[in-house]
Amino acid sequence: MQRDNAQANISNNTISGNSDSVMDQLGTTTALMNTSSNVGSRPVSGSPRTPGSAGSFTIYIGYNDILLVQLFCSSVPSKYVLLSLWTDSIMYRKAGIASIKSKSLAQSKYKEKSDELAGNQITTLSRQFEQVRQSLELFASKHGNKIKEDPQLRSQFQAMCSSIGVDPIAYSRGCWSEALGLGEFYYHLGVKIIEVCMANQKHTGGIIPLHELVSLLNKNRTRYESEVSADDVKRSIRKLRCLGTGFSLISLSGGRLLVQSVPGEMNMDQTLVLGLAESSDSHVTASAVIDKFDWTKDRTDAAFRHLMQEGIAWVDDSDPCGERVFWFPSLMGSIITS
Repeated sequence: MQRDNAQANISNNTISGNSDSVMDQLGTTTALMNTSSNVGSRPVSGSPRTPGSAGSFTIYIGYNDILLVQLFCSSVPSKYVLLSLWTDSIMYRKAGIASIKSKSLAQSKYKEKSDELAGNQITTLSRQFEQVRQSLELFASKHGNKIKEDPQLRSQFQAMCSSIGVDPIAYSRGCWSEALGLGEFYYHLGVKIIEVCMANQKHTGGIIPLHELVSLLNKNRTRYESEVSADDVKRSIRKLRCLGTGFSLISLSGGRLLVQSVPGEMNMDQTLVLGLAESSDSHVTASAVIDKFDWTKDRTDAAFRHLMQEGIAWVDDSDPCGERVFWFPSLMGSIITS
């Protein structure tokens, strides 16, 4: 095809002219030749202009903003040229990259701001916790004696301290020890708990209800000693864990607690038997356990065997019903002595 200097003419949604003029008009420098006679394009509107002289073009708008150009030339058969509008495609591509970069920058700034706000919150909370701790220290220094004498106030004070991660019992030095002496208080209480449990072990088998233990401790205290609460006893028993498995708390149904003062861990079956006995006037039979928990006879016998070996359960074969009855002295408050 010969090149000429004629400018491309745009009219009725068509462009005609030579190849160079059409390229200049469309703003592109490359074209892909397709010898297929039918690419499936469609004109924008109306009918395309009838081909003229050599070098004329007819423009069809294809799909996805691609132009289909029909080239007519006297020396070359009719061909279709797919023109990629590089000016528009680059503009779209730039817009897409710019959008991704903009989103990435925005996300980075959001993360920086989020980290800044989180850091400010942590700093503020740390400052507030420190203020609360200082306030508790001041309160302890002013009302230390009252805290030691009043078990309810002592329990509430311990709860406040625990909420900010302060354990006055663990402080052997400093203002907490000087103001409260709670560490010494609970250690002395622990010694008394051991004494009471050991004194009654032959009767209880090493198991005693928490409320009975609290009652005995308050009954035996001197006039110079403050009254103790169930919360005090639980805290002191937790401190006694350093002695091993000899002292622990056993939870029964309904939130009831027993204090175990003999070595060894009780499994769930034995705990359930204890709970059933407590709700049955301190005694229970094997058939009652089987009916209650739907256990096999072997499982029931294994639970009672351990309780008998540890001296927690006593056997009564003289019951009028003719069935062996297991009694639990630790649940009988009347035989627990001071």
